[in-house]
Amino acid sequence: MRKFIAPLFFALVTIAVLFGYLWIFLQLPVPAWIKFAAALVLGSLIAAMAYALFRRKKELDEEDADDLSKY
Repeated sequence: MRKFIAPLFFALVTIAVLFGYLWIFLQLPVPAWIKFAAALVLGSLIAAMAYALFRRKKELDEEDADDLSKY
């Protein structure tokens, strides 16, 4: 669990920043199709970050306790 703190922190900060950008962009007076496109792109980035976090968690769970032998 200790190895998971840094990836979790990084992912949550990144997701929070992306949500912030999304919220700000949706407040701008731009056409709806541009808002939709921005929401699609930022939503995809958020989903990719969540997927990467899930994969990292799975990787850490499957990792041997002694991973120094890999190097």
